[in-house]
This record gives sequence, structure tokens and C-alpha cells, in this order.
Amino acid sequence: MPKTKKVVSNREAGKLPPLTGLEAFLHAARAGTFTRAGEALGLSPSALSRRIQALEKHVGEQLFVRGKNEARLTPAGHAYLAAAERALETLRRGAGDAHQAERGRVAITGSHFFMELFVAPHLGDFARKYLDLELVIDTSPSFVDLRTTEFDVAIRYGAGGWAGGDSEAIVTVWGSPCCSPALAEKLSRPPRVDDLANHTLLHANPDDGPWRRYFEKAGSPNLAGREIKMFDDGRMMYAAVAQGLGFALACPDMLPPGTRDLFVFPFPHVATGDGFYFVFPTGRDVRPATRRFCNWLLTTPLVCDLRANGARYLD
Repeated sequence: MPKTKKVVSNREAGKLPPLTGLEAFLHAARAGTFTRAGEALGLSPSALSRRIQALEKHVGEQLFVRGKNEARLTPAGHAYLAAAERALETLRRGAGDAHQAERGRVAITGSHFFMELFVAPHLGDFARKYLDLELVIDTSPSFVDLRTTEFDVAIRYGAGGWAGGDSEAIVTVWGSPCCSPALAEKLSRPPRVDDLANHTLLHANPDDGPWRRYFEKAGSPNLAGREIKMFDDGRMMYAAVAQGLGFALACPDMLPPGTRDLFVFPFPHVATGDGFYFVFPTGRDVRPATRRFCNWLLTTPLVCDLRANGARYLD
């Protein structure tokens, strides 16, 4: 019977074994021959043997007794196989744990205004219903490029069709210009949409699409090119409106809590097609955890009310 021999080790403290050698070792230990193990890995027996020799040099022990048509584990080989299989099982469990953690985490980005109005009041309800889900909420004032970030879903206001994302409507909003009571007194009687040519327009959105669509639907397309002052936060915009600094497109049901009496709506409400949308990264599957969050949001009271009764302001 061939004798085992000591192998001069090149192992350094803390250095991992060569992974190709470890793979070759595991296949050979299970197959019992280098030939069958090499076939499984697409290697010649000699190439597989070189990988195992590199592993043996790392370990400092001979792991196989080589025969003409077989490869039997040495005592050191048996001990190393047990350790390697335990390590692989730990890695498999770790991958499963990571997968579960990832499945239970939902990263959302959207405006501070939306999160405050639609999400924050119901976080307790979400936590009670979905004990296995963790929400990570970002309230960036700018549109995040979903193609280069790890967010699962963005919530955006507009008419859909954003680059790099697939849109699904949450709720369509019937909007109208609102202002302070004092500013409304300066309008003609009765107020005409064309009066807005003489006033500052405000918006909390990165583009002027909602105002442009409002003017087109309200029959004043000549105002669609008006300069608009942009805010990166809805509350800041409404604070400016309340102080008489201009007009903002709004829906009475979506004003900041406790501020309804600060605003008047002198003009007709118009269905422009604008609203809040889920935006999912194009080309990336929507994970079940993300879909559960989205489905839950669609059941919250304000979303349900706007979806069912949002047209009540239309003339």
C-alpha cells in the first residue's frame, strides 16, 4: 500500500486555500478517481491533480493516496473533507440568511411631502401587518436614477414614463392652482386662468410638466411656457403659497395637515393625467417584498379615498 508523505506547506496565517484546489478536492473525494472528478469539472486528470497538489501544499499534508484507477482519502484527507463540508454548509446557510434578509428589506425613495402625507401616518399599521419586512425610506428631493442605485421602488409625481423606470399609477390627482386668500383678492371677477400670466407660479417637482398640462387642459396653452419657481420640498412650497408669494397646483385633499384654511382654489380643477406613481427599475424583477409594500400602500385611507372620490372637485 502506498504510504502517505508529509508535504511542505506554503500556508500563511489567515490565508484561504486555493478555491480551485478546494473544488477539485471535493469532487475527487466524492468521485473516488481523478478521472471522473476531472470529467465533472471539464479538466484532464493531470490538470485536476495539479490543483489538488496546490491545495496539499497549502494544507501541508497529503490528502489522497493515488492509485492506478483510484484516489483514496488519507486520514488527513478525511479530516479536511469534514472541515470543508462544514465550511460549505456554513456558506450555504449564510447565503440563505442573506437572501432572506434581502427579501425582507424594501428600499423606497420619494419626496418628503409624499412620505409625510401618505406613508408616515400608517407606519404602525404596516409594522403590525408585516413583521418580516423592513422599510428603508429615502426622502431625497431630487429624482434618483434607479439604474445606478439599489432602491427597489421610487414614488414620483407626474404623468409617468420616466427614463430607466417602469411606472404604475398609485393615484391620479385632479389639480387646480391654489393661493392665499389675500392673493385671490387681486384676481379679476370672476377669476380667469389667464390671470395667472401676472403671477408667480410655484411647483415642487423637477419639471414643469404638471403646470404645462394644466394650462393646456384649461384652455390657456399660451401660458404653458411660463417660468416656474421650483422647490425641492412640498412643505416649503406651500409655506410660500400661504404667504402670498404665488400659485401652486394642488388638490384640496393633499394639503399639509392643518393648513386647509390657509388656501383658496379660485380656478377649475382639471384632470391632467398627473398623479403619484410607483416607478420600478427597468429590467429588474419586482421582488415579492416590494410588491407587498406597494399593495399595502394602495389600501391606505388617503389613497383609497382619492382613487374612489378624487373626481369630486371637477366642475
